Amino acid sequence: MTALAIEVRGLGKGYGRGSRRVQALRDLQLSVPRGAVFGLVGQNGAGKTTCIKVMLGIARPDEGEVRVLGGDPIDVAVRARIGYLPENLQIPGHLDAFGLLEAIARLRGLPASGLGERIAQRLTAIGLQPSAWRRPASTWSKGMRQRAGPPTRPRAARARAPGPR
Repeated sequence: MTALAIEVRGLGKGYGRGSRRVQALRDLQLSVPRGAVFGLVGQNGAGKTTCIKVMLGIARPDEGEVRVLGGDPIDVAVRARIGYLPENLQIPGHLDAFGLLEAIARLRGLPASGLGERIAQRLTAIGLQPSAWRRPASTWSKGMRQRAGPPTRPRAARARAPGPR
């Protein structure tokens, strides 16, 4: 299993009870090698989002096994190595990019010393012009929301990745 980034065997997940129960996933099999690029494609209701939620450890499967980076995605050590940025990132509309990164830094316990300079470097690295740093999130485009969102890769991977994300 170490050569696989994602391994899903016999995954089943349902929602609801009784006659209202919906089976979102049934006996899903999936293997994704490390370093591969893949996509989940299917019609609405096919279980794509449910599959992602299980792979992120947000939802628990009813049956089957999911391994991500060789471990259970519910494990804190595994989750720390998983990155995820939702398509529609929700950011409080009153926050600006600088304030958002300040809040994230505080939540992550980063030292206050030099924080403003590190935030300015990060905003520059993601291609955000200084004139936009203090604009409220309610005025941002979808692309700006995604660029300003939390980093989606572990620190070691970010250091090796070419260019801004």
